[in-house]
Amino acid sequence: MPIARVFVEGSSLKQTEILFTSVDEVEIKHSYQRRPMVLVCDINGNIIGGDIKHTSDNTILVSFSHSISGKIYLR
Repeated sequence: MPIARVFVEGSSLKQTEILFTSVDEVEIKHSYQRRPMVLVCDINGNIIGGDIKHTSDNTILVSFSHSISGKIYLR
């Protein structure tokens, strides 16, 4: 599913994009006052799966079964 179908354009919600290249794990430190929604997409913008762990109030660890490239969206 393309990312454009998931997020509503023009929304006033804070959104962060994290680009990653050929990795099997991404650690994200954020400044949200809550646990943000996490959406992972491949390089073509299709939603993909990953193991998402909120390791602390401001850190998220996303793991994959193999190296991959794409974007992680926080909202």
